[in-house]
Amino acid sequence: MLKATAQLDVVGVLAALGGAVCMASGIVLTKRWQRPVNVLLFTGWQLTAGGIVLLPALFLVEGLPSTITGTNALGFGYLVVLGSLFAYSVWFRGTDRVPAIGLSFLGFCSPIVATVLGYVFLGQTLSFLQLVGAAVLIGAIVLVQLTPTQVRELQRTTS
Repeated sequence: MLKATAQLDVVGVLAALGGAVCMASGIVLTKRWQRPVNVLLFTGWQLTAGGIVLLPALFLVEGLPSTITGTNALGFGYLVVLGSLFAYSVWFRGTDRVPAIGLSFLGFCSPIVATVLGYVFLGQTLSFLQLVGAAVLIGAIVLVQLTPTQVRELQRTTS
């Protein structure tokens, strides 16, 4: 939970900006170049390449676990199949059907889902202002997905 003493960290801010640049570049380049193979193969190779790039950081920072339990194996399997392969396959299929601006806003669903999961599984709560922020974020995500025809219709009904 954030406290009043929390401060921005330069490394964290730079990492967030770098991540945003990578995500935006990936969306635009994927739409421009199209996939050379089917979505499942494309996703698998991207995740494999990303894992290989991260291997040095694993060994330098974390290291391998001393033991692996059944719970660890189940969690790892969940992350591989549902959290990665399935989720990114759906994401890349979406890049075919949704404009780049719509895709960029869908990334904001992640903190909303994390917040809901924190509420359900960890008993975390939100202040009124945080709930207002979540509602504004959800509204922005919905509005950016509207087609020009839907926007004109919405403008007509609200005026």
